[in-house]
Amino acid sequence: MYKNILLASDFSPEAERAERRAAEVAQKYDAQLSLIHVVDYYPSMQLEGGLAMLPNIEERLNEKAQEDMDACIARLSMTFKNTHIGHGPPKGVIIDYANEIEADLIVLGSHGRHGLGLLLGSTATGVLHIARCDVLAVRVQE
Repeated sequence: MYKNILLASDFSPEAERAERRAAEVAQKYDAQLSLIHVVDYYPSMQLEGGLAMLPNIEERLNEKAQEDMDACIARLSMTFKNTHIGHGPPKGVIIDYANEIEADLIVLGSHGRHGLGLLLGSTATGVLHIARCDVLAVRVQE
């Protein structure tokens, strides 16, 4: 059924449940698995003065993202077709990358927020409503 699955993870301990589910689905369908992580905080885009205020923050964020990605890959003990560290608003970056690699399923964690968190939206909700492919939102524990 699924041949090209995209796992979107923030690499939090809670996200490990979604990561395991993506690996299970990929194995069940003998599908290829890709991995994306989005770094969405860039002071140079948000603060006047940019990086002069926080030297090397972008470099450190990217290094941390790569370390976390490597740990996820080792934890799942799987071969990934593609890995990608994106930058910007997570919903849009995930959707754009899913389209680029022609994913037929996106797997990501969902916190199931209510109230103000729900009104403000979440990455999972945004991806679910915009994606051209199926989306599996895995409930994660907070």
